[in-house]
Amino acid sequence: MSRPRTGATTPRAEPPATAMVLALAAVVILHPACARGELLHFKVDPSASEISAMVLEPMSSLRGNVTGKFRVVSGELSSDAASPARTTSVKLVIDPASYWSGWSMRDRTVTGSILQAETYPQIVFKGGDVDNIVHTGDASGTATIRGTLTLHGVARAIIVPVAVRLTSGTRVETDGEVSLGYPDWGISVPTTLFGLMRAGDQATIRFHIVAITGSS
Repeated sequence: MSRPRTGATTPRAEPPATAMVLALAAVVILHPACARGELLHFKVDPSASEISAMVLEPMSSLRGNVTGKFRVVSGELSSDAASPARTTSVKLVIDPASYWSGWSMRDRTVTGSILQAETYPQIVFKGGDVDNIVHTGDASGTATIRGTLTLHGVARAIIVPVAVRLTSGTRVETDGEVSLGYPDWGISVPTTLFGLMRAGDQATIRFHIVAITGSS
């Protein structure tokens, strides 16, 4: 992790990235076992999954944007293969205290005063309504997933477009991107220079989620 920059202003904050992981529900529609009428269970592989948040800096033309990452703690998915679009259940947990941008001063501000990780120690998505399913190949497709994202103590419904591919009989990879607004989850827009300069009020969330599945 790099050292704080000398003379830097108050660091910008970024909201976390959890909503994306609702994407995992879509993998059920691609799995061969669905045709055999089996109940499927997925486990997220935290070590292979990645969630990042990119936010506009107040002086982005000079300093660029800020990108930070969050650690996936756990995740699971189950579905009745006879009707995956409406019976999928997914839960994913992310650690807000794990935020890392390469600048320790900014990271402490994000996890402390912005996300208040000690008060709200988890970011959680629960849901799994799958819509707009399009098969783009024998083992790939796109869809939209809806559910509830709980962030900073606020629960809100969210819909996310995803791209899913089955890379082996048991491994599924899900990618996507979505924008989240700070005010929607009660998070104040970060400022610099004693509040005179405001950062962007949205974060672009990009995610790559890997899940391993087996049938019961």
